Amino acid sequence: MANIDYKLVYEAKAPLDRLLQARRSAASAALAADEALVNWKKSVAKLCGCALDELQFSNVACLANGMIHHVYRGKGQQSVGKYVCVFCGCDDA
Repeated sequence: MANIDYKLVYEAKAPLDRLLQARRSAASAALAADEALVNWKKSVAKLCGCALDELQFSNVACLANGMIHHVYRGKGQQSVGKYVCVFCGCDDA
């Protein structure tokens, strides 16, 4: 049977505990960010007076509100674009 130096095992445990705590914190922060994004999307839908599934969230920045992306909502077929941004009014054409 091998001789185990338990002092070395104990010394290695502290960095491992810090690593695991950092991973738990990162996972918790990612979950909080996801929840915040969902809540923001729900508030935009409520502001527009429509269901969340009626909106399309773009990855292109909207000039009307800086860093927030375009949020398109369906409109009538009379326009060239099928959807219009709820913030700036531009269409997706």
